[in-house]
Amino acid sequence: MEEHARLIKEAQRFFTAADHMTYMTYPVVNDPKLLVTISQNLFNALMHSAEALLYFERLYKRIPPYSTNFMDKIEMLKNKCADRYNLPREAIQALVDLREILEEHQTSAIEIRKNDKFLIFNQDYQKMRALNLIKVKEFLHHSRVFIEKIERIVGRDVRG
Repeated sequence: MEEHARLIKEAQRFFTAADHMTYMTYPVVNDPKLLVTISQNLFNALMHSAEALLYFERLYKRIPPYSTNFMDKIEMLKNKCADRYNLPREAIQALVDLREILEEHQTSAIEIRKNDKFLIFNQDYQKMRALNLIKVKEFLHHSRVFIEKIERIVGRDVRG
């Protein structure tokens, strides 16, 4: 199996898990901390699909070699692939936002569950990031469009 096909399958697996947690598990559990897990799965799904496209493009020598640094991958995606394949900019921005949220979650001094929100504070309590179901569903929508588009680009044979 080609590497890009494996990456797409992984992206689909992560996306399916995030979708299930958003629409089935979260309404039952109703714990805002679950939003972080959903965000992690969405980030993994978006990242795997982006890597699949970059690998596919590199395989056919349409893009130059790039480093494994996150921002380098994003820049390559924006500059070389987004216009060529008409990729939604919102999905690329969602990928960056999700990474920021997850990094802030890792380094946060305190996290608070309030109503339907999960609040993440930085070390100085100067900056707060709120994660709620509406925002997660927005990320989910952008992810779905992005993954389906990349799936069509790299080939239909990856569906299994």
